[in-house]
Amino acid sequence: MSDCFLFFRFWPGFAEPFPFERFNTLPDAELVSALDSFARKQLRIPEVRTRIKEVAKGRRRRFIESLNELWKRRSQGGPSVMRWTGPDFARKCWRSVRGAERKDPLVCRLGAYLGWWEKVWLDSSPFGPSVWFCRVSSPELAETLVSLLNGRTGVDYDGNEMEYYFRPRFGFVEDADTALRIVAQRCINAMRRGEAPDVRGSKAALAMGQKAMDIADEMLATCLTEQTPAVPVSEPQPPAAESQDFGKTTTPGQPTGNGDSTTQAEPLDAAGGRDGNTDETEPGLTASNEVGGSSEGAEDSTEGESGGNDGESELADYAELTTWAAKNLKGKQRQVVEELAGNKGKLSLADLALKVDWGTPYTDSFNSIKKVLNEKLKKEGWQLHRHDSEARLARIGQK
Repeated sequence: MSDCFLFFRFWPGFAEPFPFERFNTLPDAELVSALDSFARKQLRIPEVRTRIKEVAKGRRRRFIESLNELWKRRSQGGPSVMRWTGPDFARKCWRSVRGAERKDPLVCRLGAYLGWWEKVWLDSSPFGPSVWFCRVSSPELAETLVSLLNGRTGVDYDGNEMEYYFRPRFGFVEDADTALRIVAQRCINAMRRGEAPDVRGSKAALAMGQKAMDIADEMLATCLTEQTPAVPVSEPQPPAAESQDFGKTTTPGQPTGNGDSTTQAEPLDAAGGRDGNTDETEPGLTASNEVGGSSEGAEDSTEGESGGNDGESELADYAELTTWAAKNLKGKQRQVVEELAGNKGKLSLADLALKVDWGTPYTDSFNSIKKVLNEKLKKEGWQLHRHDSEARLARIGQK
């Protein structure tokens, strides 16, 4: 399952019923043209044009009435401001009617008439670029976090809080391509180090990103706590009595027992499981190998029953290698070894590039560091190599 990257985008001045979900997840390069196309299509709808005319007419009437009241208070008996038709009046009137300036994007000018955009004190663009702040392992968890974060932006607003002015909307991207994954991971790493991301309005993005990180981390901890099942504490069981039927064998489908009670033996299916439940097998293994019980399979089964000594030994080897890397390696060399050791020696090149913060093409970076690392690793009996699209760290002689 691929990772999901969470982001937010600033929408200062925008409010419901603007269709945030329709545009928030669009790539930055497509957002401006998509919003402009949306506004032009809206303006071709007769009902929308009629509403704009009614709103403009009402605003002009209210603007003139307010000026008349002001004029009457200042000069009793003077001429009404209704007769004032100079350029200054027209400029002020139309500014009040439009609710926006000519330099504002068309979608903002349309929203000013329709009630889902208003001019704010910010001089920057009314819609910001994507700012990446979190990475999670499943779409379900990402959807939960985004829903909670977007729900939070509508409540508990304080006039002094950044959210009140910037109106962030959160989203996530699943199955991102390699270039986007690298950009997103760099932005996340930068903000965790307290560095402003390389976007417009970087200071505000850093402050909002760190705040969103804290909220997401808290929500993640809560979700994981709620989803973790309690481990039941079982009473110690007495040792089972030894069976006296040492020389007996059972045949699938035939009853088994010691004569006092009879139990029907479960029939084996074609793959060696019971009741049709098959276990995944390594490529090349056939059903006859498992049912027949070769000596190699019996040894593997015995090791699994006795606690998986090989697995524990492998984990101990990688832990020892991580300790060695901390003492003898620096920078990206140490990071490569630690990331691979932490994933049992296997990691896709794309994921490794994200974690180590390699640029593209990352294959060149891997080949370069592999040559240097192997000179140091072979003294410890290890090697770094590539298998298809994976980076692998294994004992010399192993794949």
